[in-house]
Amino acid sequence: MGVYKPLIAAIDGFCVAGGLEVSLQCDIRIATEKSEFGLPEPRWSILAGYGLHNLNRMIPLGESLYMQLSGRRINSERAYQIGLIQEVVADRDALFETVDRVAGEIKMCAPLAVQAIKQIVYHGRNLPVEYAQKLAGPISERITLTEDSIEGPKAFSEKRRPQWKMR
Repeated sequence: MGVYKPLIAAIDGFCVAGGLEVSLQCDIRIATEKSEFGLPEPRWSILAGYGLHNLNRMIPLGESLYMQLSGRRINSERAYQIGLIQEVVADRDALFETVDRVAGEIKMCAPLAVQAIKQIVYHGRNLPVEYAQKLAGPISERITLTEDSIEGPKAFSEKRRPQWKMR
């Protein structure tokens, strides 16, 4: 996880093999109803690269194995049900509107807090909870020492939008 800005995948159509692997590197995945997802590599005696190790970290193990061992594709509704994607929208126009809306919601948050959340979640997701909490401690402490950590609550109490300074 070297990118501290949130990455949103806008998926419209086939999201298979390398395309699925690229989408797995994004923080949020939004897809149209017609989209399909899969890792067909074993049908050609190939092992999926990034997907082989990361799909099972994002969806239940049984679902991951089902997709990887069979090479079968799943539709966007099933991908949503198992947590592979976060939203299903009707068409391409709705896709870009939704991605813009989600990006706008993220932009309302303090950039340093967003970066810290990504760092804590990605580095701590495979650690036991007590180790993940130890990892989060210094990062959280750094955030509480910023001007933005004062600005957020102040803006809330004054019923206005915060002006983030990223310091």
